[in-house]
Amino acid sequence: MAEKTKVISEAKKQARERSIVFDLPRLLLKSPSGMLGLIIVLVVVFVAIFADFIIPCTPEEIDLLNMAQPPCWAEGGSMDHILGTDILGGDIFSRILVGSRVSLLVGIFSVVVAGLIGTVMGVLSGYFGGWIDSVVMRITDAFYSIPLTLFAMVMLTIMDPGVLTLVFVIGVTNWPFYARMVRGEVLGLNDAAATPAPLNREEAAAAELFGEE
Repeated sequence: MAEKTKVISEAKKQARERSIVFDLPRLLLKSPSGMLGLIIVLVVVFVAIFADFIIPCTPEEIDLLNMAQPPCWAEGGSMDHILGTDILGGDIFSRILVGSRVSLLVGIFSVVVAGLIGTVMGVLSGYFGGWIDSVVMRITDAFYSIPLTLFAMVMLTIMDPGVLTLVFVIGVTNWPFYARMVRGEVLGLNDAAATPAPLNREEAAAAELFGEE
């Protein structure tokens, strides 16, 4: 009986998960804020991927004849440089578009690093419990107490400044959030596995029909 109850419980859980996955696009289409966020993300990703085909000139190119030029809508501006130029004549619009690629990569990989570390630590903490759970939670508390800006400055001083260093710093300082979230999910799964789900009337009638209690 316990085995059957466990199977039914797992089937219900899988059905709920499938329902959430299939209902997500429909719920997103009904949410104006969700659609707005999706459009913004898609635009940023599109610009980052196809920046080389959109920019009017390369970011390294300088125009000495149009240094510190204002944007095109201001007096003295030009459509050749939509957002104007810097003090060296570099096109600001082109640099922003190319820079979005770096920002997107940093954001994605820093979340991946934080998620991997947090998932491992959270699973260890929630599954084993005891002193392992206490140690992991104290480590997360210690990371929460470290100012991000100060830690980033120290790491940039020790390591070579660059994109990889920035990804490492952001990932290492943000993993405690994922660790606590995963730990809570693991603890919930442990409690659910230890407590069999009650049968509804249809399931109880089926069990009685087959002679099970």
